[in-house]
Amino acid sequence: MFESAQPITVTAKLLNVFSVLFEDSSALESIDVTTIIPRILHIATNYAEDVGPIYDGTGKTNRTRTAQGSSRRIRSKTTTKRDPNLEKSYLPEIQCNCCKILQKISQYEKYTQILILNGVEKRLLDLLSKTSDISVQIAAARAISVCARNNSVQLRLTSLGGVGEFARLLKIDNSESRSTALAALAQLTRENAIACRELKRAPNTLPQLVACLKGPEVDVLNALSIVSELSNDDKAREDLHHFDIVPSIVEALSSDSKRILESLALTLPRVIVTDHEVESFEQTGGMVGLLKCLKSPCLKVRNAGAFASALLSENALAARLLYDSGALEYLCLMKSAEDHHSPQVDVAIRNMLDSNVLLKFAMTGVLDFSDITGDLFYDVGRLKASERLKGLECYANETRLQTMPVWLLNIREP
Repeated sequence: MFESAQPITVTAKLLNVFSVLFEDSSALESIDVTTIIPRILHIATNYAEDVGPIYDGTGKTNRTRTAQGSSRRIRSKTTTKRDPNLEKSYLPEIQCNCCKILQKISQYEKYTQILILNGVEKRLLDLLSKTSDISVQIAAARAISVCARNNSVQLRLTSLGGVGEFARLLKIDNSESRSTALAALAQLTRENAIACRELKRAPNTLPQLVACLKGPEVDVLNALSIVSELSNDDKAREDLHHFDIVPSIVEALSSDSKRILESLALTLPRVIVTDHEVESFEQTGGMVGLLKCLKSPCLKVRNAGAFASALLSENALAARLLYDSGALEYLCLMKSAEDHHSPQVDVAIRNMLDSNVLLKFAMTGVLDFSDITGDLFYDVGRLKASERLKGLECYANETRLQTMPVWLLNIREP
């Protein structure tokens, strides 16, 4: 099976059969995958050349054929002379089917070690970098995306320059290539600071990444995953803001996709950190977009909105702007549904009240030592609403008051 001396048309048909056959996971159980993997890798990356050592998972190496055996086949009466043009025409189909088979095998952890021993990451990356056929590039990138779920493969791909290859693929004017590159980069940058640094250094990649936030759902989700990882580095986050990440995020918040809204809300606290970034987010309508998440009929989106509100409101300016947008009302409604609301709801409410001391006291009757009321006094005995608070000059004018307050509360800066 898959002998290099057999006609290329036969190899192509066999690979197509296996590609379809492996759609059924039970087929993998009935086939000796350990012997197929090295041959598939060889055909995909080095067709018509002698196969090097292959690993079958037993710790021993084998060869697919000997030179003597190959020679006998060449002298056989049934062997036909190879047509280079025919091979060239079939090669993309063969390589695509090889990649599809490897992609399906890579989904099973028990075959991962055999794939690694046979250098799956290097062979697929070589194929991606050397082929000019778009369909082969896409097939190889998809296979790599699945392989990269394994941490060892992910790190190996990073060290081999995989980030740069996918950054190049991202810039190709082909929507399928772009989507495949985004999916691969999302896997490579996952909890991988080295890959994030490589991606940040790749020329003209960040603006292309930001532009992907305006694409189809799958592209937006993968782009947000990458943006979230990049934002762990302050310099990378600043670069993203330089390429107008905020307007793109705010525009995406108008989406009707529940998955996009949930992912956006979870990403926001990593992207919006400083006062300047908060102001930019507010000025482009971001608080209104976040409010949409809190009002969503989808529980996952609401909880993601509460998560974003809780972390964003750790910034005092963001807390005040969230309160001004009406977020507190919806958070309180979520809190009233005790069996559904996220623990982050309580955190968000507390942070907003901490940023508005008078409102906090009016709603809770409690103040902390860190709460500063300035020149405002509070009548603990009678007033129950923040709009009834009076300033120092009001209490100083006794003619305007029928009775003096029962208690005056005034906390000042030390």
